[in-house]
Amino acid sequence: MTLLRQYRFASFMLVLVALIAFSVAVVDLPLLFVSVILAMLSWYVTEGPRGKTLPTWASNVLVVAALAWAVFGFVAGGELAGATSARGHFLLWLLLIKLFAARTATEDRQRFALSTMIVLAGCLESVQFAFGALVILYAGLAIWTVMLRRLHIGAEHARASRAAAAGFPTPLEHTFGRRAAPHIRGLANG
Repeated sequence: MTLLRQYRFASFMLVLVALIAFSVAVVDLPLLFVSVILAMLSWYVTEGPRGKTLPTWASNVLVVAALAWAVFGFVAGGELAGATSARGHFLLWLLLIKLFAARTATEDRQRFALSTMIVLAGCLESVQFAFGALVILYAGLAIWTVMLRRLHIGAEHARASRAAAAGFPTPLEHTFGRRAAPHIRGLANG
């Protein structure tokens, strides 16, 4: 798998680690299973051979329903201490809805931001060792995903400029060494 093809998988793994980390932080096993199964289903449905996504109106209705459910759960709980957990649950369901939406550059940025906020909400909820290990895994995977995203954006800009050149392709930038993968790994580790 080339580096340009790894971006989609790395961004999905980042979301998956965030979902698992928050579920571990709030110690909610049913939430863990449901969120992981829905995330895997979204990968198969949206990235699969047919690539079906939710229409915009359906995702908006689901977001409003998730917000109403989170507000109802917070008000029914009656404790101010549950505000962080309620916000984290809402963000988790919002991220799952975004996984079924059409994949654009804006959606990718929103998924990254939502997964980061879910991990931060988990940080406010838990001090467990397993959660700490998942946060470290998330941080490393986030760095790798951001680097792959920059590489993906650069390739898209190069394709667009070559297509706009009307028959005269512009030269591509040089990479150092035989392959780009060891170079990118060296940058990520450094």
